[in-house]
Amino acid sequence: RFMYLMGPPGMPVPKVAHNLEEKYGYHSIDVMALLKAFAESDQRDADAVKQALAKGKPVDASLACPLVLSEVYRGQAMGVSNFVICDFPQSLKQVEFLQHMVPCTSKPLLLDFTRADSEDLAALGFTGGDAIMRTDAYFLDEMQAMIHGLPGLAKIPLSLSVIEGREKSRGPSTLE
Repeated sequence: RFMYLMGPPGMPVPKVAHNLEEKYGYHSIDVMALLKAFAESDQRDADAVKQALAKGKPVDASLACPLVLSEVYRGQAMGVSNFVICDFPQSLKQVEFLQHMVPCTSKPLLLDFTRADSEDLAALGFTGGDAIMRTDAYFLDEMQAMIHGLPGLAKIPLSLSVIEGREKSRGPSTLE
């Protein structure tokens, strides 16, 4: 079973995935970390991945999915059957490729932050120097249509003030 966990650049997607791993036994796969590591390698297509990441564009499924599959197969070899995959998919082709290779049930989950919250984090520099460009690319109509066109998409409406309020008052949640 796959849970696709998405949100705008700079949002706490990997942190939420880690908490799902700890609380519910999911194996988390941080796709952005995989792609960044690949982009910095001397592998054949590393430059193409680096350019796509720099522009905030989806990485071609033929490049991104084998990295994800490798992690899925590694988890399956250790007996894992539930995966939370961060910042995935970036395109419908990625979903089709992965589900063709590993037939499964899947649930896309969107941490639905506002553009203003995303831009605030980008302006503060918490997400790296290219964050504003990646945020702009995330909110383009094409990307939003892909995200909102995912079958069974569940949206969790959030804001930075909600997260800050939880940290100050109620203690930990799955977001923290």
